[in-house]
Amino acid sequence: MEVEVVAERQGLKKVSNWQRLVIKTVCESRTRNEAAQELGIKVRTLDDLLYRAYKVLDCKNLDESASKLGISR
Repeated sequence: MEVEVVAERQGLKKVSNWQRLVIKTVCESRTRNEAAQELGIKVRTLDDLLYRAYKVLDCKNLDESASKLGISR
């Protein structure tokens, strides 16, 4: 029986430019509602984009994801 080796997750290569923009906008805004209005999307959509970015980056919150992407908060 052969064991298949799975490559490690390459998080930074899979984050889309749109997700980077969302994270940057949320960092610059006071609230997620304000960031969603600035981007012209619903808060639920913004939350979904953040969740998917956190999964790709293997992070748990906005501060960790911003630091991995090099965005100052």
